[in-house]
Amino acid sequence: NWQKLHIIEFNSKLTSIGEAAFQKCSFLSTYNDGPALIFKESLLTIGNYAFSDLTISSTYYNYPINISFGEKEPNLQVIGSYAFAGSRIGPDIRIPNSVIEIGAHAFENCSIEKLSISINIKEIANYTFAGNKIDNITIPHSCVSIGEYAFYQCSSYYLSMGRNVETIGVSAFQDCGSIMGPLVILNSVKA
Repeated sequence: NWQKLHIIEFNSKLTSIGEAAFQKCSFLSTYNDGPALIFKESLLTIGNYAFSDLTISSTYYNYPINISFGEKEPNLQVIGSYAFAGSRIGPDIRIPNSVIEIGAHAFENCSIEKLSISINIKEIANYTFAGNKIDNITIPHSCVSIGEYAFYQCSSYYLSMGRNVETIGVSAFQDCGSIMGPLVILNSVKA
């Protein structure tokens, strides 16, 4: 039940953030910048619900919560289910290339506009990025499966599909707005 945090900077020895550790915390947005979560290179795992439903309280300033995964190359490997769901984070999120697993609903209903997905991710789980305003969606070549409703209501204008995608779940791109340009579904897609 933390109230009115502005910045959380984790120490360089922290390797894991447990389930629901900061769920429903309240951040304060100030006149010169937004609140921030700053992770160090030592972090390997972010648990389920760890930062879900974060709120921002400010009368005049409504900046989203910025996220930094470290100044050097991060070692983060797992982002748990619902890890940031319902939190106003963004607008730019770069999921480090070290990440190999992102749980279902991990970034659902955030404030993400620009997204860079790890080039080592094998699966994009159900509802992972649903409800965001992502301009461009680029599915990396490492990805073989896109879950149900993974990008539901994302308002995307551009979609690039990785060459190794084999399955696309029900309604994975439903209500994505106006996808422009050619959309090529490769022969690798089986379902």
